[in-house]
Amino acid sequence: MRKWSGIILTAIPALVLISLLVILIGVDQFVGLIFNRHFSQVIAGFGDVLLGMIQKIGTQALLWVIAISGSVLLLGLVFLLAARFTKPENKMIEESDQVTVLDNEVDAPEKEIMPETIEEIEEKEKTEKKNK
Repeated sequence: MRKWSGIILTAIPALVLISLLVILIGVDQFVGLIFNRHFSQVIAGFGDVLLGMIQKIGTQALLWVIAISGSVLLLGLVFLLAARFTKPENKMIEESDQVTVLDNEVDAPEKEIMPETIEEIEEKEKTEKKNK
């Protein structure tokens, strides 16, 4: 489970980081091409200020997404390392099954079998009354 989680948490952020790097390099050209023609119809100074704000906010948002993807990538690497250095789960399950079997064998002779149906309970009560 840890291995698959680690692989998923490593592969997806790696792809996201590569794509975000490409987007971060081209975001200025993208914003300039898309928004510049819409802002050119507005007051000239206001369009430049708004374009600068969009570029700054877009760059900061991309940097935050890159930081979060990097932290998820590190978490995936930790899962992969944990999966490599821990015992396989199958061995742990087999060991725990052996321990529970031994516990049941030790406790079995001491336990009494209790009646489970109403008829068995009534028969037990009748035999107890007769013995008294």
